Amino acid sequence: MMYDGATRQYIVHVPPMYEGKTEVPLVIDIHGLTYSDSDQASMSGWREKSDAEGFIVVYPNGLDESWNGGSLCCGASQENGVDDEGFILAIVEQVSQAGCIDSKRVYATGLSNGGALSFLLGCQAAGVFAAIAPVSMGNGTQPCEPARPISVIMYRGMNDDLVPYNGGKTYPSAMSDLDQWKTLNSCTGTPLK
Repeated sequence: MMYDGATRQYIVHVPPMYEGKTEVPLVIDIHGLTYSDSDQASMSGWREKSDAEGFIVVYPNGLDESWNGGSLCCGASQENGVDDEGFILAIVEQVSQAGCIDSKRVYATGLSNGGALSFLLGCQAAGVFAAIAPVSMGNGTQPCEPARPISVIMYRGMNDDLVPYNGGKTYPSAMSDLDQWKTLNSCTGTPLK
């Protein structure tokens, strides 16, 4: 697709059971820095889950193998102010027009730099996404002001040297991200362990 003056691409995986008569969920699975759409498709496991459960998965491709995922991360797309949020929203619109997508079950997930973009989508496009699932990344979207409460599941590794679980100079800790979303979503009570 042409978007914002550049030719952009993405891979769509349609499960064998899809007939186009019943609305299905859509998962946007976003690659990390220095990876591509095909790399993410081959390693994330969403293709196999799609085939088992019957939803569509899209693997977008970042310019220069990177995404503009907010203030924390990364690469040429962030440095050049690429409108990756708009690109992802254009994908959702295009795939929804071409397929039979349940607009209440559109999800974003991503690894590392792709996780940064999924956080950004949760903060700025909660009206489109039902939930986000960032992997190995902290939230760098400031301010983060979702239009409504949004479900968030975050994955952080205890031994991750790039994005430390306990945070550091660059990245917030997993617990500070959890506390931020707890506040943003007006959650009460004690988290289950």
